[in-house]
Amino acid sequence: GGGDVLDADQEAGLETYVEAGGGFLGLHDAARTEPYSEWFGGLIGARPAKTNPTAVQRAVVEVGDRQHPATKNLPLEWKRPDKWLNWTTNPSGTVHTVARVRESSYQPGAGANGADHPISWCRDYDGGRSFYTAMGGTADSYQETDFRTHLRGALNWTTRLVRADCQAAINSNYTAERL
Repeated sequence: GGGDVLDADQEAGLETYVEAGGGFLGLHDAARTEPYSEWFGGLIGARPAKTNPTAVQRAVVEVGDRQHPATKNLPLEWKRPDKWLNWTTNPSGTVHTVARVRESSYQPGAGANGADHPISWCRDYDGGRSFYTAMGGTADSYQETDFRTHLRGALNWTTRLVRADCQAAINSNYTAERL
């Protein structure tokens, strides 16, 4: 997936829509889309590292935001199979991370991000709202009740049906606690 999928007019249309307060929800390979667009990279929040595990692996997703509609109804430690992405630059500090994947629960490979490995996040961006999850890399994901709950909450926020704080957390202001 991914690649250059929007022509210049389509990309301009998306920018205009977001600038007018529109919402965007990106899933998994969306992070590989529009690789030459700095604006789109900002909309997503991070780009995949050159090396990512290719196999579907079961891992533990740690839900960090218990208020956001995308995560408030999920288990604190959510065990699920997916294709997990590593990031060239960790988006923490520029996005509001709502869930992380615990790297010790699977094989992240050479591009590993370490203890802080965001997997789902939101941000206010260029007048609009953007929510991205790196999950959803398998067809089976969409059959999972919890994953569908995650997406429904994300859509409720991006479409402004539900309010939530998506200001980026300043990393030095909090400490990660293992529960």
